[in-house]
Amino acid sequence: WLPRGCWGITESWWVQQMYTMAVFMARTTLADILSESVVKAAEKIAWGGLMHIMEHLAEPPLTLVHGDFRPENLRFSADSSQVAAFDWGLAHRGRGTFDFTYFVLLSQPPEQRRTAE
Repeated sequence: WLPRGCWGITESWWVQQMYTMAVFMARTTLADILSESVVKAAEKIAWGGLMHIMEHLAEPPLTLVHGDFRPENLRFSADSSQVAAFDWGLAHRGRGTFDFTYFVLLSQPPEQRRTAE
């Protein structure tokens, strides 16, 4: 009953199309705030790479993926002995590395994320 891949693999063409439009509409702004290599990577993904990434992330081995696993979607008990994740609206079958990577990237302060770019 859960979709395979984030947004479901059947919607990957639509996500690719929207991403491509967004990248090229924001090209000037992106060039002002991102390094040239990051802009080139975004453009490469815009020319069909995102669909490939989404399809790859939907290949086995699959597990339950939260889809929006970030600190803001976690709640801890008063003594921090228990944790609960909520906002499961993007849950799907996919690779566990999706949640792990998303969490690690969004757990860093913005300054550190900019340095890593």
